[in-house]
Amino acid sequence: MKRLSVLLLALLFVTVIGCDGDGGGTTPPPPPGPGDGDGAIDVTGTWNGTIGLPDGPHPTSLVLTQTGTTVTGANGYTGTLTGNRLILTRDLITWDLTVVGDTMTGTYSDSSWNDRPTTLTR
Repeated sequence: MKRLSVLLLALLFVTVIGCDGDGGGTTPPPPPGPGDGDGAIDVTGTWNGTIGLPDGPHPTSLVLTQTGTTVTGANGYTGTLTGNRLILTRDLITWDLTVVGDTMTGTYSDSSWNDRPTTLTR
């Protein structure tokens, strides 16, 4: 009986260790996707949306051109796309945006407003 208990305990231990979910380190990494430096994200185009200001949403528009990870925009904006994060600046204005498909969400800041919620679509 003692031998059977030890055998069952050992079997339970092996089963638990084998089910730890990491696949024993044999799971291959996922394939590169948008934002993984594979060039899949291109923000070139016209983006329209709103900036959330205290008196309500204000319409805004960005016209962007991308070469590699460098992004430029009308009105003198310059920036960098790192993964799916786009940071654009001009003078005292900063856009900090996350790109997912044809939508960018994030914040707009200038000399009057800090971290105002922003959503833009292409």
